[in-house]
This record gives sequence, structure tokens and C-alpha cells, in this order.
Amino acid sequence: MKVSASGFDVRTAVPQVSLGITTALNVGIGVSRTLQPACKNDPKSVLVRTIRANAVNDEPFSLTIA
Repeated sequence: MKVSASGFDVRTAVPQVSLGITTALNVGIGVSRTLQPACKNDPKSVLVRTIRANAVNDEPFSLTIA
């Protein structure tokens, strides 16, 4: 997810993620505060991964950044 706010840098941001409504019990979520190759090492991009049954999977989530 690319953030358009001026001065934003993923390395100094405080992201918070939470899963949306899902019926699965084996779902996890993670967010990275470092530059990521998957985001072309863009400091304005936040990498969020949702995982189901130990595999990356699309799941609903919310992201808040302070």
C-alpha cells in the first residue's frame, strides 16, 4: 500500500493492522516497517501480508498509520 502523505517514511512510521471479519480460525496478519523488495524498496510503501493456513492469502484488513 502506497501512502501519499508528504514526509511519510515507512522506517519511522507506526503502522497498526487488524484483520477484518473472517470465518477462518487460521488467519494471521503482518506489517513491515522496513523497505521491502516487493514494494520496490519505496519508503512511502507499507507491506501488509495476510496469511491463511500458512500461505499468503487475500483477507480483509484495516491499516492505521501514526
